[in-house]
Amino acid sequence: MKLYKFLLEEGRNKTKGLAKDKPSETPESESNAMARGEEALALSEVRTEKADATEKQTSQDRPAAIGFGWISSKEVMQMLRISERTLRNWTSKGVLGYSKLSGNLYFKRSEIDELLQNRYQKLAVRS
Repeated sequence: MKLYKFLLEEGRNKTKGLAKDKPSETPESESNAMARGEEALALSEVRTEKADATEKQTSQDRPAAIGFGWISSKEVMQMLRISERTLRNWTSKGVLGYSKLSGNLYFKRSEIDELLQNRYQKLAVRS
């Protein structure tokens, strides 16, 4: 974060200096352009690191049970290729049990597997 603030401040200082003088096609302006490119690269790296840290924090905020036999409703919809409405119908009819935590629904992976296994139909072998 300190690096980001430093780079941001450096960028402001250079921008103030450039606003007074028009850039010319001199080696000095090329070095300024290179410096701005390096700043942009550094800022990009800082943003990437910040996004990674945010993603890591988000994954840490998920309930501890997730990943140990529990999956989110979004994952269930993707896994079974069903819509949100279908999932709601199944939960209201008792086809799938769920646990509600902080407004989010979580389902037992074993129950999803059992549902699929119960509805599994073998193909008839033709002779």
